[in-house]
Amino acid sequence: MRWGKLRDADLMARWLILLPALLALAAYGLGLGGPLLFDDVSSLTANRSVQIDGTDFDRWRTAILSSDSGPLKRPVAMATFAANHAIFSGFDPVSLKSVNLLIHLLIGFGVYRLSLLLLAAPALAGFTPGRLRTAAWLAAGIWLLHPLHVSTVLYAVQRMAQLSTLFVVLGLLVFTHYRLRWARVGAGKGELPAAALWLALLLMLAALSKENGLLLPWLMVVVEVSLFRGRWAGRDNPQLRGLGWLGLVLPLVLLGIGALGGSFVLGGTKLRWLVRLGAVSLLCLGAAFVLLERQLNLRRFQTTGSRDIALVIDASTSMQMPRGGGRTAFELAIEESIQLVK
Repeated sequence: MRWGKLRDADLMARWLILLPALLALAAYGLGLGGPLLFDDVSSLTANRSVQIDGTDFDRWRTAILSSDSGPLKRPVAMATFAANHAIFSGFDPVSLKSVNLLIHLLIGFGVYRLSLLLLAAPALAGFTPGRLRTAAWLAAGIWLLHPLHVSTVLYAVQRMAQLSTLFVVLGLLVFTHYRLRWARVGAGKGELPAAALWLALLLMLAALSKENGLLLPWLMVVVEVSLFRGRWAGRDNPQLRGLGWLGLVLPLVLLGIGALGGSFVLGGTKLRWLVRLGAVSLLCLGAAFVLLERQLNLRRFQTTGSRDIALVIDASTSMQMPRGGGRTAFELAIEESIQLVK
C-alpha cells in the first residue's frame, strides 16, 4: 500500500511540470496572431533571400547566410526561418510565433531537467527527491511564465536568442550529466572525448544561432567552480579546482590584456596610464582569485567534501577494553575516524 502511494506521488510530481507549460500555452496563445514588428520586417518579410519554397538546394545556402545580424550571420536561426517559409508557404505571424512558443516550451523542459541535475551536485547534496523536484518545477515554472519572455516568444526574429538559449541549456545538461558521474567514479573509457564532441557541437549550434551562445564554456566553468569544486572520483582534486578558478577569471585576464594592449594606441598621456592602471588591476585581481583561493576560503559554503570536521571520541575506561585483534575500542575508534576524514 505504501509503495503504491509513493509511486502515485512520484507520478504526480512528474506530471506537475505540465501545469506551467499549459499555462504558458494559454497565455502566449492569445498573442500568436499579433503583427510582425521592427526587425521582423528587415530580417524576414523584406528579406527575399530567406523566402524560399525549399526545392532548390542553392537557395537554402543563400537563405541561411542572408542575415546581417552579427558577425557570424546566425545561419542556424536563418535555416529555421527558411524552413518556416517553405513549410507554411509564407511568413504568417501565427506559424512563426508558434514555432517560437514550441522552442520556449522545450527550453522550459530543459531548465527542469537541468535543475534536477544541478541540485544533485556535491555542493548541494542533501535534497530529498520531493524537494528536488519541487525546486526544479519552480525554476521551470518561473522560466515558462515570466513576462520578460513575451518580447522573445512573440517577437519572431528573437528566435535567434531562443535557439541560442536552447543549445546553451542542452550544453549545460550534457556537462552536468557527465560531471555528476565523474565526481563519483571518475571518467570511463571514451567519456571525455564523447563529452567534448557533444559540447563542441552544441557550442557551435548555440553560437551560430546567436553570438551570446559563446558564453556556454564560461557557464560550464561557473557550474564547476560553484557546484563541483574539483571533485573527481570521490575525492577533491586541487589541480582541477585550480583549473576551474583559472577558467572563471579568464575573462578578467583577457580584458586586462586587451586593455593593456589598447593603451599603447590611445592618445593622451593621462588616459593611457589610467587604462594601463586598470588593466594591471584586472590582471592582479584575476591572479589573486586563483592563487589565494584557499586562503580566501571561497569554498566555505560547501555542504559536502572537504570541510573542517570535529570528532568527539569517548576516552572513558570502557573504551580501553580490548577488542578484536588485541586493540582497544579507543584505538579502533581512532582508526575509523581517520578513514572517515579521508
